[in-house]
Amino acid sequence: MTSGFKGYSKERGFRAWFCRKADPESKGKVENVVKCVKQNFLCNRLFRDLD
Repeated sequence: MTSGFKGYSKERGFRAWFCRKADPESKGKVENVVKCVKQNFLCNRLFRDLD
């Protein structure tokens, strides 16, 4: 981590968790959720505003 990001994470109180390089078991979990939301949930929906 860069010193700036390390300071930011300490200030915000979260712990960064990094996946191992080329580890499909850990990396695929997040990527599959994003793919599911993009392809299934957001399909044919129009974004109007945040409210």
